[in-house]
Amino acid sequence: MNWEAVGAVGEIVGALAVIATLGYVAAQIRQNTHSVTTAVYESAMAGFNEHIRFVASDAELSSILRRGSIAPASLEDEELFRFTFIIRHYVNHVYKLFRLYEQGVFPKGEWRNVAGEAVQLFSMPGLAEFKDKNQYYADLWTAMDDIEAADFSSFNFIRESSNEG
Repeated sequence: MNWEAVGAVGEIVGALAVIATLGYVAAQIRQNTHSVTTAVYESAMAGFNEHIRFVASDAELSSILRRGSIAPASLEDEELFRFTFIIRHYVNHVYKLFRLYEQGVFPKGEWRNVAGEAVQLFSMPGLAEFKDKNQYYADLWTAMDDIEAADFSSFNFIRESSNEG
């Protein structure tokens, strides 16, 4: 028996085993990356849907959000308090996505869409006032300032009516 031939065959088998293992690990990483990406998108949509459900399922909250966005001075003290927490609920979600973007988990294109819509919303008087008074989110506000304002979505509640103030 030629021990050199056996050794060479052993090296080839070992190399093939390493290549197969690397291929398996690469496939697992791709699958994990896909799972993480799916989870991030699910989290993003779930957060926005939760906020929508939170506001849209309560006519009083919807009214407070609409009136507070357009003319915050028209709100009573109790309504202004509630308006602040409605906006904070939304901003907390955007802030979470901003942090995920900073960590490289949330894609840049998606962040630009989220931030662009937030910029659009925060150009409204009540939300602009919230932004000015809440420096906890200062780094988010700075990041949003770098996003070009554009109409990303239609927000029918911002249409002013002549019989509301």
